[in-house]
Amino acid sequence: NAMSFKNIFKIILITIFFLVIFTVYNISNIAKADTNNENKFIHEAKYWKRLGSNVQCLLCPFKCLIKEGKRGNCNVRMNMSGRLVTLVYGRTCARHIDPIEKKPVFHLLPGSKAYSIATPGCNLGCKFCQNWQISQTLPEKIDTEYFSPEDVVNDAIKNKCESIAYTYTEPTIFYEYVLETAKL
Repeated sequence: NAMSFKNIFKIILITIFFLVIFTVYNISNIAKADTNNENKFIHEAKYWKRLGSNVQCLLCPFKCLIKEGKRGNCNVRMNMSGRLVTLVYGRTCARHIDPIEKKPVFHLLPGSKAYSIATPGCNLGCKFCQNWQISQTLPEKIDTEYFSPEDVVNDAIKNKCESIAYTYTEPTIFYEYVLETAKL
């Protein structure tokens, strides 16, 4: 039923939020990649299966069945030659330093700064979204910058941020980027 779907989705989002949203990092600097090459944003996705020429994304509860050359509900996961790829790996559309008190956590690192990042796209489509300009667009239709996981960590350290927040859009849709950043 719809209520249990919503509850499961909320639990998944909360779990992801608390597992990877706020992490302290220490890594050496690396150079930024060339920002003119669209292919650098394409990265093989996790959590999917092949169904004939289609693929099924298993990352969120929508479980999109995606035909060749088409995208899922989030507009950032695509069937390319029978494999699921994300189109937003390292494709940041927002990077900001926020006070931790702006984040939906209670008594986590009070008085500290959070390094906040987002990529375009979202699987939810909320009518009231305050970030609709970045969440409800195609990744190629918005100004973005390639920022590797190492770049994120280095910039957070440089700006004395004690945490990294994957925010402004639904972070589930850029899971691979979140995961690789959190590993550092």
